[in-house]
Amino acid sequence: MENYLIYIGKAALAAGAFYLAYLVLFQNRKQFVFNRIYLPVSLALSFIIPLITFTTVKYIEAPATDTNSFAFLSQAAVATETYSESPSLWPHYLFGMYLLGIFGFLFHLLAGHFNAIRMVQKSRAKNLFGHHVHITKKDVHPFSFFSKIVLSEKTLNSPNLEMIVAHENIHVKEKHTLDILIAEILFLLQWFNPFAWLLKDAVKNNLEYKTDDEIVKTNDPQTYQLAMVALADKRGVAPFLTALNGSQLKNRIIMMKKKTENKFAPLKQLIILPLLAVLVMGLSNREVKTEIVQHQATDSENILPENNLMDPVPSSTKNQTGSDTEKEIKKFLLSIEFKDNQFILHGLKGCAFTELTFSANTKMPVAINEFGMTSAETGNSADDSRFLFEIEKVDDLIKLTGKSGTAWKELTFSPASKKHLVSEAGVSMANKPQAAKNETKTDSHGRRTGLPPSSTLIDTSTEPLYIIDGKPTENISQLPPDDIESISVLKNASSTALYGSKGKNGVILITTKSKSYDYLNDNAQNVRPIPGEELKNPDEMPQFPGGEIGLKEFIDNSIVYPERARKNGINGTVYVDFVISKSGKVTDARISRGVDPDLDKEALRIVNTLPPWRPGRKDGKLVDVSYTVPVDFVLKDAPAKASLATSTILSTKPLYILDGKETESIDDILPKDIESIDVLKGESATNLYGEKGKDGVIIITSKKYAEQNKITTEMELRKFIAEKIKYPVVARNANKEGTVQFFIELSNSGRVMKISEKTSGDEQFLDEVVVVGYKNKDDVIIKNDFIDTENSVLKNEVKRTIRQLPKIEMPEYEGKTVGITVKFMLQ
Repeated sequence: MENYLIYIGKAALAAGAFYLAYLVLFQNRKQFVFNRIYLPVSLALSFIIPLITFTTVKYIEAPATDTNSFAFLSQAAVATETYSESPSLWPHYLFGMYLLGIFGFLFHLLAGHFNAIRMVQKSRAKNLFGHHVHITKKDVHPFSFFSKIVLSEKTLNSPNLEMIVAHENIHVKEKHTLDILIAEILFLLQWFNPFAWLLKDAVKNNLEYKTDDEIVKTNDPQTYQLAMVALADKRGVAPFLTALNGSQLKNRIIMMKKKTENKFAPLKQLIILPLLAVLVMGLSNREVKTEIVQHQATDSENILPENNLMDPVPSSTKNQTGSDTEKEIKKFLLSIEFKDNQFILHGLKGCAFTELTFSANTKMPVAINEFGMTSAETGNSADDSRFLFEIEKVDDLIKLTGKSGTAWKELTFSPASKKHLVSEAGVSMANKPQAAKNETKTDSHGRRTGLPPSSTLIDTSTEPLYIIDGKPTENISQLPPDDIESISVLKNASSTALYGSKGKNGVILITTKSKSYDYLNDNAQNVRPIPGEELKNPDEMPQFPGGEIGLKEFIDNSIVYPERARKNGINGTVYVDFVISKSGKVTDARISRGVDPDLDKEALRIVNTLPPWRPGRKDGKLVDVSYTVPVDFVLKDAPAKASLATSTILSTKPLYILDGKETESIDDILPKDIESIDVLKGESATNLYGEKGKDGVIIITSKKYAEQNKITTEMELRKFIAEKIKYPVVARNANKEGTVQFFIELSNSGRVMKISEKTSGDEQFLDEVVVVGYKNKDDVIIKNDFIDTENSVLKNEVKRTIRQLPKIEMPEYEGKTVGITVKFMLQ
């Protein structure tokens, strides 16, 4: 609907340009034949020009398929809110008024034809001056209707009857009624355009000028003009009929007296060509046609390596509480790397990350249980409540033997490769009797407790620092899971840069939905909501000049270590709460968690000297925002503590997207290199990323990526899609073509929040993007093996491309729905 309104608006602009050219160059010239062609053709061209599409061919190399994996976030994520707006109704109202006008003028046109036909049917025929004429009793002006000439009986008494009949006969002979009918039909579609009215009248007037010119060649001009004056008081049947009447009498007389067209008339007519070129370039559409340079697919591109997965037999064992453990732990992902004559195992299962390193000179049994990956003694191999495997180096190969229950599988691979092994539902949490040293207990949730320290890599000394709603705590067991809004993780340089030695084992940042918790100490019983208190949840967090790295540097350079604390060897991290006001000033600084009175006092002094910040925003308005910073007091002679490579995440792990792609690690990216972080939850996350986004999605955009892929115009948006999209190999091999259309909902900040195939009626549409691939010659064989009536393969490719879109910085699109159409063609 909106697309048609835009189209008809462009057509109206073209019609206006054509009429203005006629008004300046041709209206007062005796070039009636040229004008007869120019006027209706220009009106018709006004509808054609907006339909012209110029295609830009862009040749790009088909990118390789990306590997999906997990990543750690190097900067705290800020939750963003989306606001749904009621769909705009003005396009519906405009379109309704437009249709109403069309039907009204169409009724008027049909009624005029009906009156003319009825008048001809009721008239009597008569032969006058060798012409067949219809005589009517009604006192109307003479007119012609297609091949019929109609005169009033009173007109028969006119002394100029022969000229009147000759005038109408010219209309009939040159079929002027068709010219007027075409102009009337085209006018119906632009009835709202004043230039369309003027063009329609110009068509009729030009026909009258032409007929008048023919008559005065064989008759006395003055006598003919008096005949027109005598008919000025006659009633018309319909305005679209050609007639000898007194309308435009002054202009017609002036035109009769003009001289014949001059010799420069053809040059003026050529001016239309540049005008036509300008209109075509200005009102036509632009299309980016992407020519995908596809290489021939090989077997290795279309099938998975046979030795890349190891799927043990699923265990159906249940724990003592009767819950099916397959619902609790569905997958274990194991990465095996050989480096410096050592095996390095990285494990992810449920919510636990573990790392295990041992010499390749030993044969090491490894067990996987609900807590992650552990070293296991051979004597425990009989316990089928775990998935067991042994890893060893045999000659120049790595040999892996896996067992789940009574089923064994064996896998060998080169030490130069890094293998990822996936175990689907191959872990049981049954609590069977074991040796005393391995005795386990089950808590109220059916989870194991009391594992021996030697059997697991999880150590309380390597627990990460938990920050909930900006405040540190060491006990989160009483935190209601339903109140968790988002979780993000800092590790390595990022965590220590922001939180000092407290963050050496990583930092887990938790944001709650209530945004209102009090952490006076580490006892779980004291972790509770504050009744009636509401903290700000801004769309845009405050920012220190220079970012978080600049904040850390300012604090470190401002510390004056209290002498008493130095002498007594007192150190630690003091957490200070404060409010960043609407003006950016730091106010209401207070100690959230202290270490020592002297250190606490110094920390308050430093925070109170912080320079103004860029304030936070909510709904586009400046707001006060609560903030917490750690002030790390470290004595230079304090012994350093070893850091293990194990971190434990809470009950959920969000999906991390860096620059439009899932990535395995972002340890190398610095917080200062990050342009923006967005958080998707619930329906928005699963709509864009499916099952992977069920625990939320954190989208990180680097400054380099944002600069290289900045989208501020419609053309840049279409170019981005054209450069990122590719023709799916399986569809190309099957000679599959099709058109895919999606509607993307954008947040107020320009981020894609939802992808839908259903229209809401108020979308703004991009011009179609065309993706071209090469046909497969052996189409008959492959088509039989590929059936995709729903275009799912093509749809998935378009979705993949849309998910890579950065923020769209176009005010007209912010908070709106945009329709994207991609056409896949083979040649």
